[in-house]
Amino acid sequence: MSQNRLGSEKLIIYNKITKKRILEMKTSSIVIATFLVTTFLSASLWYFSDQSIKIDYSQKIEKLVKAGNYKDVFIHLSDYPLAKKSGTDQVVVKLFSFDCRSNVYPTREILQKIDDRGYRPADLYELLSYKLQNPKPGKNILALGSVSESSSHPYRKYSPYIQLFVDENNQLKYRLSEAHEWMGNYICDGEEVEFLAVSK
Repeated sequence: MSQNRLGSEKLIIYNKITKKRILEMKTSSIVIATFLVTTFLSASLWYFSDQSIKIDYSQKIEKLVKAGNYKDVFIHLSDYPLAKKSGTDQVVVKLFSFDCRSNVYPTREILQKIDDRGYRPADLYELLSYKLQNPKPGKNILALGSVSESSSHPYRKYSPYIQLFVDENNQLKYRLSEAHEWMGNYICDGEEVEFLAVSK
């Protein structure tokens, strides 16, 4: 067998092996990319165990705020509508947590995902009652079920939320404040927020 023919056959075998390795690498890359995308999408939403809490919808809202032992109250309670229900009820709540993308939370997407799991966003009464039965929540908690009636701007909304902060004595405290929605997105400013929801 001539040296040229032998060299040609080696080159063909080498090319076949190279193409096979390239194909395997491409396949592996696709699998890895698919895994990463799937992981990212599934990681965009977390939710926690259900909890049953008692709520007195007839209670004055000011009394609920006072009992919550908030360090600061940066919210006008009169701007929020009264509870739609009356009397005492036992409800099941759940906390939902979402990725804060570019420092905003897309409201419509959040509401849809909460609804898909058989829940609705909690209102101000339910948020305050949750705090009474969970005195030291570990994150900021937002209640999208109540919207301030004070803003006349068509693209700006406010909803109540419980905010964690560290005071001058390095103690963890809570304030009752408002989260700001602008053009369908709640501004989170890099803070982690959980959304309180109630089972339908």
